[in-house]
Amino acid sequence: MLKKYSPKVGWELDQDETIFAENEAFIQRCKDLIEICEGQLQFALKGENRLIPVFGGVQGPQYTENLMELKRNFVKNL
Repeated sequence: MLKKYSPKVGWELDQDETIFAENEAFIQRCKDLIEICEGQLQFALKGENRLIPVFGGVQGPQYTENLMELKRNFVKNL
């Protein structure tokens, strides 16, 4: 479109990959924010009275402890 309607401008969009860098960075930040929100839904559960599921079997307590460790790490890093 630029070459057709503005031949005097001389933009080479195929060669200049940085022209949309800010847009791409913004899109990546939005994706990161979505990932954080999904983690909040999964681990933080603020304001909700949800209990952690009880895992059966011999390794059930270990699974529960692993889940609690993931939750503690998430909250700490958040």
